[in-house]
Amino acid sequence: MDIDLAEAGKPPQKLRKLLKHLSPEPDPETVHELRTQTRKLEAVLHALSPRNTSEARHLLRLMKPVRRAAGRVRDMDVLIAKATSLSSPAQSEGVIRLIEHMSAIRTADARRLHRKVKRRRKQARAWLSHLLRNLHRLRSPNHPGLPVSADSPQILVQKLDHWPPLNQQNLHEFRKSVKELHYLLQLFPAHDGPRMTSYANVKDTVGDWHDWMELSCLAESLLAPKQDAPLLREIRRTLQEKLRAALVAANSLRKTGIEMPHAA
Repeated sequence: MDIDLAEAGKPPQKLRKLLKHLSPEPDPETVHELRTQTRKLEAVLHALSPRNTSEARHLLRLMKPVRRAAGRVRDMDVLIAKATSLSSPAQSEGVIRLIEHMSAIRTADARRLHRKVKRRRKQARAWLSHLLRNLHRLRSPNHPGLPVSADSPQILVQKLDHWPPLNQQNLHEFRKSVKELHYLLQLFPAHDGPRMTSYANVKDTVGDWHDWMELSCLAESLLAPKQDAPLLREIRRTLQEKLRAALVAANSLRKTGIEMPHAA
């Protein structure tokens, strides 16, 4: 199967725009888009550069600090939203303290993200433009398609197929590999819709559990064991529910099998 070059061009194109206009206080949707598109760019570069060319390595190194910084801001956005859902008259004071603490972290992380983008903006946008020009040339009539490196998805599929029994310790790493495979397979012009939906479900369900685990750790360190006991109990109860749902989704995917999409 060949890579869908039009699809491969979307992440670098979107990233050029995001990097140009990122503000010191970006809104949650912008941060989410920046993080997602940097992940998708990594999938594109791994697929297009199976030999790990110097150009690909350079762009990956350039964007990695941006992706990590955006991830920290995004994590706070998600945790704040989840903490907000816990608000009730009996728990409001604890929820407010939790949200205020995370909001302060979010503000500092957002400014750090802006500094990292500002230092890399000009160079990153130039390299992304170079990648887009190369993709445009590959889409010419003389280059009807570009086969993906067979190793890129196959290694991930084999890794996931031979994953040890899932538990709380290795579930998040399993999700990261499923997410990487999901982004990579989106580059194919024809993919198995139901299977891709299963990958997305695991990505979202396990991610939801992991977010609650992060919120739980933060709450346990910040809140008072006695004063905030009802709130802490609710967070722990929700965390266990999310863990059960995540294990069900991940094990269900493993039972149906993880494989490459079939050509249409």
